[in-house]
Amino acid sequence: MRRENQEQRRQGRFEFPGALDGEVLPESAKREVQADEVRGPPASVDDAASAKADEPDSPLDPHRQVSTSAEELGRWRAEVEEKLTLFRSEKERLEAAAKEYEQGGWAAVTSLDSDEKTELKLQVERDLHSGKLPIPRFVPSYLSSSIKRLEERVSELETLRPADEQQPSEPRESSAAPVVEELTPNAYEQRVEARRERLEDAAANARGRSQQHYERAGEITEHIPLGQPILRGHHSEKRHRAAINRSSQAMDRSLEEARKAKELEQRAKRVGTGGVSADDPSAVGKLQAKLEKMEEKRDLMKRVNKEFRKGGWDAVTGISDEVREKLHSMMLAEPWKDGKPFQSYELTNLGANIRRVKERIAALCKEQEREPSEATEGAGYRLEEDKLTNRMRFFFDSKPSEGVRSVLKANGFRWAPSVKAWQRQASANGRAAGERVREQLEQLRG
Repeated sequence: MRRENQEQRRQGRFEFPGALDGEVLPESAKREVQADEVRGPPASVDDAASAKADEPDSPLDPHRQVSTSAEELGRWRAEVEEKLTLFRSEKERLEAAAKEYEQGGWAAVTSLDSDEKTELKLQVERDLHSGKLPIPRFVPSYLSSSIKRLEERVSELETLRPADEQQPSEPRESSAAPVVEELTPNAYEQRVEARRERLEDAAANARGRSQQHYERAGEITEHIPLGQPILRGHHSEKRHRAAINRSSQAMDRSLEEARKAKELEQRAKRVGTGGVSADDPSAVGKLQAKLEKMEEKRDLMKRVNKEFRKGGWDAVTGISDEVREKLHSMMLAEPWKDGKPFQSYELTNLGANIRRVKERIAALCKEQEREPSEATEGAGYRLEEDKLTNRMRFFFDSKPSEGVRSVLKANGFRWAPSVKAWQRQASANGRAAGERVREQLEQLRG
């Protein structure tokens, strides 16, 4: 199946799990079907918005202007909406199949063809062997995430204003530096996305190998009747035992690859979820946006407490009925507290987080203004700082000895095959570690 999918991708076709038999997806939807990232508007829109973001004192407005016509923007929106409709209809079909399965088992499922049923049954067997609940997953997770990303892309396209409708944007009144929103990912975001894609591809390959070993385990013993005992002393005894051993080994390899695929999938999901990284050139802007939301939340909490003290819930404005009901229920369930919607410790914790974000913004701004340290060379090595990727790197003329590698690892440096160097983040601690390693290297070589 995997080889067939690869061949269909090369031919402009792709038949994803749960698709209609022989269905051909449009050229514009191929990437989304593969559950990679749902790409944004065509490059010309990204380039125009990126060029506008690079202009001094011209941050992108919520209704961004791009150098293209309204007709072309409409065509792009229609293309993305067409993909979204296709994915939604497919999800509805798979959800209908799931309901049919709950009502009457496999015999009641009419929304799927025989190949799709077979694929899901194999998934149930794999889950059973790996210790999971043997429940068929009719709607793949990537389908829902792709729909969500397409919906976000449609909303983003609706905010774009064509060149023939440009209007001067109103000046912002803010003491903080303007937060520039970029349509195109920066170099750091591209590296993060490339890492996620590599892990997802590795997980897909491991899943494919697991399926191959699973099928091989069945093929090895398919000529042996079910329940056939080993005939001791018979001429078939040796072949029978060998077939069972080979089948068991193939099943073990299948389970091992399945565990590896699960680990890789979990690692792919964690990529880029660790908060705002100092490696990101847009880190200051992202932290400022986060700070604004936190300050707005604190102002809202203070205002709700103030209005509640004056006239109870009837005097509280600016929150939805659902939030009001939830806060009221929490107060009734915990009558021993202060008797106000938001407790003092909540405001204290939020204030501490606001101060922490402000301190980090100040530290990042100071770090950006700092000039990179000069490269230093020693006997067989070179230490340099890469300001663009925020890394301290040791380059060696040849493979360092075990003792040198131990010194590097003890100070947080790791081998990076992509740049052929030992590196770590160029923070204050990273720069100090670089100098410490350099001194130890001089002592070792001296």
